[in-house]
Amino acid sequence: MEHVNFTEAQLDKLITRRLSKAVMSTDATGMTVWARPGKRKNRIYFQHRTSAGGRLKITTLGVYPEMSLADARAQYARMQRLGTGSHHVTLGDVWEQWQELHKDEIAASTAGRRAVIWRLYLAPLADRPMHALSSAVLLPHFLECIKRSHISAIMACQLLSRLFRHAMVMRAVEHDEAAVVLDALPNYRGGHFATFSEDSAEADIERLFVFMRTKPPRIIALLLMQFVTLLRSAEVRGIELANIQPDRFWVKTKTLERWVVPITPAIERVIAYAKRVRGNCPGPYLLPSLRGNLMHRMTLNEYLRQFDTKLTVHGIRSLGRMWLQTHSPAKESILNLCLSHTTGDNAANAAYNRGQYLEQRREALALWGDFVMDLADKAGLSIE
Repeated sequence: MEHVNFTEAQLDKLITRRLSKAVMSTDATGMTVWARPGKRKNRIYFQHRTSAGGRLKITTLGVYPEMSLADARAQYARMQRLGTGSHHVTLGDVWEQWQELHKDEIAASTAGRRAVIWRLYLAPLADRPMHALSSAVLLPHFLECIKRSHISAIMACQLLSRLFRHAMVMRAVEHDEAAVVLDALPNYRGGHFATFSEDSAEADIERLFVFMRTKPPRIIALLLMQFVTLLRSAEVRGIELANIQPDRFWVKTKTLERWVVPITPAIERVIAYAKRVRGNCPGPYLLPSLRGNLMHRMTLNEYLRQFDTKLTVHGIRSLGRMWLQTHSPAKESILNLCLSHTTGDNAANAAYNRGQYLEQRREALALWGDFVMDLADKAGLSIE
């Protein structure tokens, strides 16, 4: 195999050079550069090749020019350190390689959630060598994390366990210390559908709105939109400006690419407030994060946990359903549709029915929305 100290200028020439067969060379760093003939342009792959137990393992690092030569060499160097079990391998090294190896397998939404968990809970440990991350070091760290958010700390420890297992395969560590810590952490006892009791719902909602008066306007807009639409958290956070019409908007649900939601006076009022709050923030979302991205699913829950209640974001849906059951004359099937639930057992009939009853849903949601906004006004949660 030819050894070449490649430059990007040489790679640019190799892309356009006429090849009759694939050409394989070794970069000065030891990285394999594989050029495959193409109809118009050749394809150049950066590869990491190792041999273990008599078997050749090939990992494609990237394709030039989508991946630069410098980035490919840096990635190759990280994999070399991991492959030799060096004590200089850090948690940050393992995170970057694990992301690269699994980027085509993980949905964008999942990757986004893991990136936030990494940034908030694991990034402070990024420069620590893997061999130094013992359970004695990790347990105090995660006990502190639990004080911020119990469920997020558990998710962070689960992610760290995945990284440890990846490092074990690469012979950087011998044991999954995160799994030991995960067993030692107190169990999370939160309720997915925890909500207010029916008897005290009105007073508790008003008390929640009083508490939220001093919170950031974007969080207030998110909370009120969650209340007046009764959509799932991902559906509310995923509302795009381009999908909003004067009398309706649509979102992507767990089962449908396009779910139409009628706009009631309360929803219209909250949408107008959300647009003022977001201002010129980049991105397509009505309720974006500060950087214009999809807001993290735990953002609102973190504020709700500061309030003395067991209410969760999903519990708002349970609360709205419970209230409509008592105060709305609408049929059971209409109330289920207000929560974007499937009706009926037959898939074709369910799809047909979900496209109907827009006005009936509007009437039910308007009743609920007026109730919610009256409480918000009474609590002084002004959005005008």
